[in-house]
Amino acid sequence: MNFNFITLSLVVLCVCLFPDQSWSSERSISSDKKLVPILRDVLPLNIDQTKDLTDTDKENVECLAWNLYFEARGGTTNEQISVAYVPINRTHAPHWSNNICENVFQYEFVNGRKAYQFVWAGFSIGPKYRVEYDTWIVVQQIAYKVYRGDLADPSNGATYFNHHSVGGRRGAVRIGHHVFFK
Repeated sequence: MNFNFITLSLVVLCVCLFPDQSWSSERSISSDKKLVPILRDVLPLNIDQTKDLTDTDKENVECLAWNLYFEARGGTTNEQISVAYVPINRTHAPHWSNNICENVFQYEFVNGRKAYQFVWAGFSIGPKYRVEYDTWIVVQQIAYKVYRGDLADPSNGATYFNHHSVGGRRGAVRIGHHVFFK
C-alpha cells in the first residue's frame, strides 16, 4: 500500500471519529468590525490628545477606549488600566493577532454561533444609545495613556480577564471586580 494513501486514510478516520477536535496547532482568529462605523458615530474619539495621532494610532486608542467603556466603565482606575492592557498584551502573545483592534473584535464559532472575546463587540448599538459622556471622556484619556505606555500594567501582563465571580486560573490577580490572568 502507498504511504500517502495510508496517511490520508488515517486523517479521514480521525476527522470522522473526532469531528469537534481542532486539528490545527494555530488558533483560528477572526475579527468582525461591523460595529466600528456605528461606534464612531455614537462614541467618537474626541479628546485633544489624540488629534495629532496617526490614523492607526487613533484606531488603536478608540478600540481600547470602547473596550474600557463597555467592560469596565464602573470600575476602579487600576481595573480600567488592566482591562485596557489585555488587548495590548495579546499583541505580544502567541496565537493572538498583533493588531489591537482585531483582538478587541475577535470571535470564534462555538456551537455554530459567534462567541466574541469581549461580549459587547457582538452587541447591536443604535443611534439612540445613551452615552455617559463624562465616563466616555475619562476612559478615552485612560486608553490614550495606556496606549502610550504612560501607565504601568497592574495586571502583570494578563491576556484574559473575568468577573471575579467566574474566577480565573492559578496566578490570577484580582483588581476591582475582575480577575486577570494569562
